[in-house]
Amino acid sequence: SAERRDLQSRAAGLPAQVRVTVSDPLSYIEAADLVIARAGYNTTMEILRSSTPALLIPRPGPSAEQRTRARLFQERGWVDALDPDDVNSGTLAEAIARGLHSAPKARALSGPDLAGLSAAVEQLISLLRIAGQEQQLAPTAE
Repeated sequence: SAERRDLQSRAAGLPAQVRVTVSDPLSYIEAADLVIARAGYNTTMEILRSSTPALLIPRPGPSAEQRTRARLFQERGWVDALDPDDVNSGTLAEAIARGLHSAPKARALSGPDLAGLSAAVEQLISLLRIAGQEQQLAPTAE
């Protein structure tokens, strides 16, 4: 798009990269000083897996999903967020400065527990053991 080309030309010569998409986003996120991204589910989960400060700018429009995610994650201190209706050069510059001066280690310590798969497996195994014990205790029909 014309906006993307304009942004890329403005970033030329700066210590920054403008990327629309990458094949291995987690490696870019972990190498970045600050990630500025939309608030889609996959992107936010990859950001939370890292200790990289992030600024989320939800997709504008009628869908509240990204705005809700960005707001809730910001309230918990996991990311910084700007409502797309509030983005201008001043608010964006302030948010970038905050992100570049944040303490990623403290943010990482307060992040969410992302071990959901392991927890689910442990709970299923526990339930299967309980079910197996109940089956062993149940009287058998003769």
